[in-house]
Amino acid sequence: MYKRQGEACRLMDLPVWAFHGDRDDVVAPEGSFAMARAIRACGGPKVRLTIYPDLGHNAWDPAYDDPALYAWLLEQKLPSATITNKDKK
Repeated sequence: MYKRQGEACRLMDLPVWAFHGDRDDVVAPEGSFAMARAIRACGGPKVRLTIYPDLGHNAWDPAYDDPALYAWLLEQKLPSATITNKDKK
């Protein structure tokens, strides 16, 4: 079991897309794999993980260069709030 399973379960209803270089020597890629697995184990269907081959710690440049990231961001929505008569007072 992932040692931060409780943290992962708090993310299960949020859309998550993580990016990581497979040669990252600052933050081990296994952490991203483990968190994605843990979110899925909690029932989180909205987790994505992109691993860039032959890339170190700088995964943000190719992520920001990918138009799919911006399309994905625009698809995300906050849950709508239910307004009751009590809230209107």
